[in-house]
Amino acid sequence: MLARTERGGESGSCDDAVTRPLTNEVPCLLAVVLMMLVILLLAGAVVVYVAYPHRGEDVPAAPWVGKALQRGAEALPRIGADSHR
Repeated sequence: MLARTERGGESGSCDDAVTRPLTNEVPCLLAVVLMMLVILLLAGAVVVYVAYPHRGEDVPAAPWVGKALQRGAEALPRIGADSHR
């Protein structure tokens, strides 16, 4: 059950959302936008790695990116064929 406001509308209705300030929602919105940017950058790095350094080629526009991705991939642990059993 929603509480009534002075204007006669229910709290939580569209009228309340229009008059309510966004100060409480801005940090959450900013956090979501920043998380999405990080996710997109990470996905882009994976695509670039799979498209170039994983196949042994240099990234055409920025060879330093390919070298950095390759160093990062070499630093990660790998599961070998002999470690299954």
